[in-house]
Amino acid sequence: MLRTFIRSVWLHLSWFIHSLWPGSHPGASPGVGRLLFLFILFPLFLSLQLIHWICFFLDEVFFHSYRKVEIKAPVFITGIPRSGTTFVQRTLQDKLSGFTCFSTWEVILAPSIFQRKCMRLLARIDRILGGFGRKGLNAVVNKLSGNLRDVHEVGLSDPEEDYLALLPAGGCFILLFAFPFSQQLKQIGMLDLLNGREREGILQFYHRCLQKHLYCAPKNSRLLSKNAAFGSWIPELKSRYPDSSCVLCIREPSSAISSQLSSLEGARSLFGSDRTGEYSAKLILEVFTHNYLKLDAFTKKVETEVVILDQSDLRKDPGKLLAKLVDRLQLGTSEEIGRLRTLEVGKSSRHKHELKDHPIEIKVIKVCIEPSYQEMLRANQRLDLQ
Repeated sequence: MLRTFIRSVWLHLSWFIHSLWPGSHPGASPGVGRLLFLFILFPLFLSLQLIHWICFFLDEVFFHSYRKVEIKAPVFITGIPRSGTTFVQRTLQDKLSGFTCFSTWEVILAPSIFQRKCMRLLARIDRILGGFGRKGLNAVVNKLSGNLRDVHEVGLSDPEEDYLALLPAGGCFILLFAFPFSQQLKQIGMLDLLNGREREGILQFYHRCLQKHLYCAPKNSRLLSKNAAFGSWIPELKSRYPDSSCVLCIREPSSAISSQLSSLEGARSLFGSDRTGEYSAKLILEVFTHNYLKLDAFTKKVETEVVILDQSDLRKDPGKLLAKLVDRLQLGTSEEIGRLRTLEVGKSSRHKHELKDHPIEIKVIKVCIEPSYQEMLRANQRLDLQ
């Protein structure tokens, strides 16, 4: 824990210095927006992370027994960003019993046990007083989320990607778009390229985050994890949790990349980075290429407890496909599977995007990624609508 804290301090300090050092910040050249981020938003962010670390150390003093929590048969939903992972997680969390997942308020405001107990006490008091505090926080979240709500709904109690719990350790992939020059952050998205010691450190920190979450969850809860940025992590996670089930969501590459780049525009604006989008396009192409190769290799090696879902099938008949998923992995009862079959096709996404709006050529995607995608479509683990 102490080593991870020291590494986190060093990483955040180096990113800040790198951002200001003349000529050493490709993809994030100083401008008004960038300086506002570095000198106002980033210090606020660091203050919040410091509070988290203080509470992490309080966990070790007052709730040390959380380390004994076993993570039994977790379900990891990952694959490729913008391929339906959020829909799959939220539907399963809503329709199945006995599962638990991270919510927005937990990963952003209370990743420690100490903070969660304090927040739940404050929430009870707030409910007695009329719930004005919760309404105010939700209003702030909605304001800050901006166009992200067109990508997926954001609310304090909504299920969220648990990789956000890695923010205090400097291990969250989204930070790459604040500091696109960071090799460490890029390697978080291509985990096998991270050196062994750092990789083990971030995996151990993640393990502690999962233990803390289950410590606070109802007894005998089963973890339902969703991280679209964990495509390269899945071999490590399957090795660390051999009884886990893996749901790999994929999507036609050019459409997935177009959607991902479009969804990142708000983050780039917030961070004051990569004004033209060229650097982000290059990064996303590299990460998608790497992760499709890793996912394809993983499915060829691991036959059981793994399913592949293609987004086009999810759009056509989500109820039938998710019912087959739950049945294949034995995640729910026959009654729950029956309820899933009645799931109606949802409304079309408000998120509109086209690849031509971004500095990337479709022929490059066809050469770099399409072969791996086609291989996964033909894999035995893929569930279809037949």
